[in-house]
Amino acid sequence: MKNKRSIQIAGFGAISILFLFALKTIFFLEKLSTCSAEELKTIYPRLHEFVFVLAQKATFIFALWFILLLVINGFFIYLLSKHSKKAAEIIITITVLILMFSGAEYTLRWMGYKPGTHTIVRYFTPVDSLYLKNGFATDSIGITKIDLEDRKIIAANITNENENYDTIRCVHEAYSLVRESIKLKNGKVKNEFASTFKTLAQKDTSTLSEFEKAIVDYVNCPVNELGFRSIAFKQYESNKPRVLLIGDSFTWGHSASDIYNSFADEVLAKGYVVYNSGISCADAAQYLAVAKQYIAVLKPDIVIVNFYLANDITYYKREVKPNMPIFFSTNAGNLIACPYGEYFKTPEQAYNYYFNKWQIPQNENLFNKMMAQTVITSLAWRILSKMNIVNYGSSEVGKYMSEAEKRKYVKPYCNTELKEIKELTEQNGARFILSSIPEVYRFTFNTKKDFPDVFEGLDYVEMNVTREDYKLDDGHFNDRGHKRYADFLIKQIEAHE
Repeated sequence: MKNKRSIQIAGFGAISILFLFALKTIFFLEKLSTCSAEELKTIYPRLHEFVFVLAQKATFIFALWFILLLVINGFFIYLLSKHSKKAAEIIITITVLILMFSGAEYTLRWMGYKPGTHTIVRYFTPVDSLYLKNGFATDSIGITKIDLEDRKIIAANITNENENYDTIRCVHEAYSLVRESIKLKNGKVKNEFASTFKTLAQKDTSTLSEFEKAIVDYVNCPVNELGFRSIAFKQYESNKPRVLLIGDSFTWGHSASDIYNSFADEVLAKGYVVYNSGISCADAAQYLAVAKQYIAVLKPDIVIVNFYLANDITYYKREVKPNMPIFFSTNAGNLIACPYGEYFKTPEQAYNYYFNKWQIPQNENLFNKMMAQTVITSLAWRILSKMNIVNYGSSEVGKYMSEAEKRKYVKPYCNTELKEIKELTEQNGARFILSSIPEVYRFTFNTKKDFPDVFEGLDYVEMNVTREDYKLDDGHFNDRGHKRYADFLIKQIEAHE
């Protein structure tokens, strides 16, 4: 009887070890789920298609793993309960602990936490070899926009209906414009802007106004001659107001199912002359630089700053410098080049800063390396670091942050930049609208009232948003949000026409 029970216990142990290895494999697949098929091809040249399918089904595989663990361990508990209640209780305890750990681990990963990372970061991925991606550039004024060489490639690919591009070396956000424009031109996008374009494209070009021609040209080349995702920056005759939109990824149109579902294009489809200067990762310093460069030239009737509360609030002055980017587009993500008022001169400097700031230093000792294997132990490491029991990152990060504290303003410095934009707008006879975009991301919901020091001395408007307006896994507007926000802006525009 003892031998039989020993065999059953040994079997349970072996199965548990196999399940733990399977769990590690599932977590690895979950990590690969963010990679495209082309990226996996470079890693697994022979098995990339198989790995891609498995990675995309990581959540389903985890659910299957969870059920199998319950069934098999339940079977072992049933067998052992016949011979030893104590042994059965021990196995039940172990099983419950494994289930709780794995469930908590997977939930945390779904929330965006990563093993080895002690602080949640949405858009940073540690890499073995860092390189820059094509797509964005910074001009001689210091304004970051689409690189004009990439603009030519994008336009040519739209003309040739070539949707293929190097996903490893090119920024998806810029080059996906090719696919979006081809879809619209081929009638596969159904919205008001698509209807407007279709009507104009069917007309004789000689009968179109300059503004109507600009809309047709915009679809054929969605990046204008200055590097913005917009119609050409020219003064057009129109019965409706000319509107300069200033903002970041929201204004660019991030997370709309089709880029032409974005609120900028929704407003454009209503006949308003919309100059869209939105660029992902832009900040209030860029907003001011855009205002200085283009308000006097375009003479818009209205300037709208779309201010995102999650990352546009800054307590540091970023000096806009020629050819110094807001961010480095890399395979590790868009690395902010000047987070606290001082620029990193190279992408490597930026990467090392963020890596050391957010990652457990695994090369220091075996304990750190072991703690970095799961999200739960990584967060536990963070608690230990707060208690000064383990080393919290590099001295370089500490030095940079101590210097940053000397540059920090008591009140948000972005207030000063927004006031300058307002003054510049009114000096040129235009109306200024400051629109606050709430931060809604998974379990976060912040509106202007949560930031009492922001917009001091400034009037602002804020749409009454709900979670249904956002794509909750990345914090941007979904199609419903873009449509509602477009209607909201149009009401603001028409308020004083």
